[in-house]
Amino acid sequence: MLLVAGFVSCTKTEYITITPEEEEPDTSTYTIMMYGCGGGNLDSSMVMNIQEALLAGATERVNFTGQVKFSERYHEDDTLAGTQRFVVGEAGDIWYTPVEVLDSDLKLYDPQKLTDFINWSKQQRQQTSISSSSGIMVAHGCLTMTIEVIVVLLSLMICMAMSV
Repeated sequence: MLLVAGFVSCTKTEYITITPEEEEPDTSTYTIMMYGCGGGNLDSSMVMNIQEALLAGATERVNFTGQVKFSERYHEDDTLAGTQRFVVGEAGDIWYTPVEVLDSDLKLYDPQKLTDFINWSKQQRQQTSISSSSGIMVAHGCLTMTIEVIVVLLSLMICMAMSV
C-alpha cells in the first residue's frame, strides 16, 4: 500500500516562463522657460540661474529659453540692457547671446507679455530638433505678478502640452 501512495504523489513539475514586456524608452522632451525681472538682490540670483542653465546646456530632450529684464543699474552694460530673450545652446557657454532685445520698459507682469513669451518659446522649440515637449516655467522676480498672470501661465502650459 505504501508503494502505491508513492506513485500517486509523484507528478511532473512544470515551470511557467514569463517574458517581461519591453518598456518603450522615455522620449519625453521639455522646454524650460526662464522668466525673470531684476531688482534688489534678484539680479544676482537671475545671473546665477542663467549660469546654471548654461552649464547644463541644451540636449536632445531638454532646451532652455529665457526672457529677463535686469534692473536699471545693470543697463549700463550693453549685454544686460533691455528685456532680453535668449535660447541656451550646448553646455559650456560663458554667457548667452540675446536672440531678441525688447524695450526696457516692457512690463513683465502684464499677462499678454507672458503669453507672448510662452508662444515665442514654443516657436523656438519648433525650430530646434525638439519637435514636441512639455513646458516648465521658472519665474524669478516680478513680485507684482498677479493671479491673472498665473492663470494665463497655467492655461498656456496646458495648451502647449495638449498640442503635442
